[in-house]
Amino acid sequence: MKMVAEEFNNIRKHKILTATIIAIMIIPFLYSLFFLKSVWDPYGNTKYLPVAVVNNDKPVKYQGKTFKVGEDLEKELRENKDLGWHFVNAKEAKYGLSHKKYYMVITIPKNFSKNATTVLDKHPKKMQLTYNTNDALNYIGKVIGEEGAKQVNSSVRDSVSEAYATTMFDTVKKVGKGFNKAAKGATQLSDGAYTLSDGLKVYTAGVDQVNDGVIQLKNGVAPLSAGVLKLTTGASVLADGSNQLASGVKQYTDGAGQLNAGIQKLNGSVNGKNGLSSGVSALVKGGNDLNNVFNGKVVVGNTTTNLVQSANALAENSEKINQAIAKMNKEVASIKVPNKADIDGLIAAKKELNSINLSDLTAASGQITNMSKKLDAVQGQANSFGVILNQNLTAIGTDSGTAAQEVAAVLQANQDKLSDTDKAKLQDAINKNQDVVAKTTAIGTAAKQFNSQMQELVNELGPAKEQMTNLMKEADKLSSNLATLKNAPINADSLEKISKLPELQAGVGELSANYSNFNSGIKAYSGKIKAAANGSAQLSAGLNELGSQTPALTSGVSQLASGGSQLAASSGELNSGASQVSSGAGQLAGGLGQMNAQVPTLTNGVNQLASGTQQLVANSGQLIDGANKISEGNGTLAKSLSAGAKEVNSQNLNSANANMFAAPTTLKHKNYSYVPNYGYALAPYMLSVALYVGALVFNLVYPIRRLSTPDGSATEWFFSKVSIGAVVAVGNAIVEVGLMMLAGLHPDHPFATFMNAISFSLAAMFIIMVLAMLFSNPGRFIGMIFLVIQLGACGGSFPIQITKGMNGFFQAINPYLPMTYSVYGFRESLSSGLGSSQMTISLTVQLIFIVASLLLLWISMSYLRTSGKVSYSEEPTSIED
Repeated sequence: MKMVAEEFNNIRKHKILTATIIAIMIIPFLYSLFFLKSVWDPYGNTKYLPVAVVNNDKPVKYQGKTFKVGEDLEKELRENKDLGWHFVNAKEAKYGLSHKKYYMVITIPKNFSKNATTVLDKHPKKMQLTYNTNDALNYIGKVIGEEGAKQVNSSVRDSVSEAYATTMFDTVKKVGKGFNKAAKGATQLSDGAYTLSDGLKVYTAGVDQVNDGVIQLKNGVAPLSAGVLKLTTGASVLADGSNQLASGVKQYTDGAGQLNAGIQKLNGSVNGKNGLSSGVSALVKGGNDLNNVFNGKVVVGNTTTNLVQSANALAENSEKINQAIAKMNKEVASIKVPNKADIDGLIAAKKELNSINLSDLTAASGQITNMSKKLDAVQGQANSFGVILNQNLTAIGTDSGTAAQEVAAVLQANQDKLSDTDKAKLQDAINKNQDVVAKTTAIGTAAKQFNSQMQELVNELGPAKEQMTNLMKEADKLSSNLATLKNAPINADSLEKISKLPELQAGVGELSANYSNFNSGIKAYSGKIKAAANGSAQLSAGLNELGSQTPALTSGVSQLASGGSQLAASSGELNSGASQVSSGAGQLAGGLGQMNAQVPTLTNGVNQLASGTQQLVANSGQLIDGANKISEGNGTLAKSLSAGAKEVNSQNLNSANANMFAAPTTLKHKNYSYVPNYGYALAPYMLSVALYVGALVFNLVYPIRRLSTPDGSATEWFFSKVSIGAVVAVGNAIVEVGLMMLAGLHPDHPFATFMNAISFSLAAMFIIMVLAMLFSNPGRFIGMIFLVIQLGACGGSFPIQITKGMNGFFQAINPYLPMTYSVYGFRESLSSGLGSSQMTISLTVQLIFIVASLLLLWISMSYLRTSGKVSYSEEPTSIED
């Protein structure tokens, strides 16, 4: 081994060569150190990567809450240390991106929060975050920034989804409370309906009794007309006989006295304090007041009313309510029991329900209340007016008729004692008085007919008022329940809980049918009010005409009183008894005449009353059936609403559920093997590359083809070069790994790390040595090309499975490269995870490359030595100087 010793002696004698070899051993360490430390932990220092954030978002109101997603996101990013966030305006961000100040710009648009509130719209709009990157500045920086943008987007998505879930859960809770209220209201409706049903039963029983009494009254009134007619005829005959008797009486003084008394009485009844004039004025005022109640204006309490207008308004509002209930019935009947396919349809039905104007129900309730007050006022006015009418007309008719008959009888008996002028005046006064009596009688007849009609109307108003009161209560409850239902937001979760909707549809259908019947009654009632108003107007006109004739009457009576005084002064011998008989017969005949005139009206009224009570009896069964159906429907509705409320309220809808709704999954990471940072991840790659570079540099500067002695054999030459190459290779590996461990690299398996480094360093050294020995400098160039190929094909930076360049060339040669197994070996020794067998495989494959390279090196050196292509030179090379 003389040549081996000479090789080392040559190195020892040339200090520059010795320094060069020592420097070469440090090159792999420096290469690895500088590169790995520059990328030791870039992902742990992303907080220094400048990223601009531009917040243009505007807060909006949604479901009673303020949505300010952009502001919340900015606050969250200010506390986030994953990237270096810089909050600037759009102009500064654009300038910074183009001048290498920012690697990325994230823009929050002005409609960011607004779009978040469109989740339930027909066409919801996405919340769009925009990020711009300057890829040319640094692609890895762009990738890091892009990951940050994705995390921001995910964070926004989770927070907004949680806000959606919280809002939805709040809505479901409100729906549950609304169901509770609706269930309580339905229970009250059910109780009230049962009470109504019981009251209707009592009412129908009373109607039956009234109808029986009215039938009896009808049968009793029928023969009354004939009897009254006979009495009237007899009274007329009696009156004629009395007049004849009075004319035969010769006692002029008594007749004259009676005449004077009658005239004075007539004058007192006409012109006295409570006489005809004041009575007629009271009648006129009462008639006008009654007409105002129907057709004009009358003050009840603090309200100015008009019964006809109120009745019309009641009919119009009742029709609106009937239409609204019919519309609601149609919409509710069209609703299906919700399922996933019908959710959208039910939401549309909810919108249709929202279009129903509940103010009509409220207005109708107010109209019913006002109408009830007006009916009370009308009832009082009618009763009062009837009493006044009866009292005044009876008094006026009786007094005026009696006085006129007495004066006429005296005048007849004393015609020869009066002057023609006095006779004319008395006769004119008597004629005017008779005309007034006739008109008064006619008005009294019409007034009694009107009073009878008013009493019939008042009697019918009692049940109507009771129905109005009940209807008002039902309308208030219906309005309250519909308002609650309209205000309850619907969503998919709560709709699936409603399973009793068909029973609600049936109840609403029955309500629509029953209210339609009541609306017909309201229309009929409005018609009767109009008819009564027409009668009131006619009566008021007649009374006004009577009032206009009263001055003439009072004037004539005054004249008659003056004439009567003159007659009494000149004639005091008239027989008072005959006059009284005549007066009584006249009163009897007049009274029976009035009675006979009223009998047809009485008969007609009794017939109408009998017809009305028969209709009430006929419809009583339907009324009870309808009330029973309402009671059953309300009971079913109350049970259904209670069940739905219980189901909705039993759901867990707290913040934890909202968070689960927004982010139902979590990502849990477990390490099969642990790599601390990016430096550790690239260390297998860089350590291998550095060792290859060290071997390449040695073969570039060391005289591989030079013989250390002139007489050495090829084998001695082989061992001399291999020994120095092995020392340098092992030195490269030990120095690199040892110093890197001191610099912060801590492998899981240090011994395996040294073994892998030494084996790959030897393999690289001998591969390059073969190339340099065979081809000299071209061989060294081939060694550099081989390094470049291994850089791309060993899978050191990216998984080989995604290295698809050059039509799979790198994937194809990967299993046959020594650096591939060096990288795998370093990965196992540094971080484990590939299995202990990996070290065996890596060391074995590298040993194969070592043996094959040595064999090729010995063959090539033997060829060169025997062929004389190499020679010994005592002149040192430049590196040996």
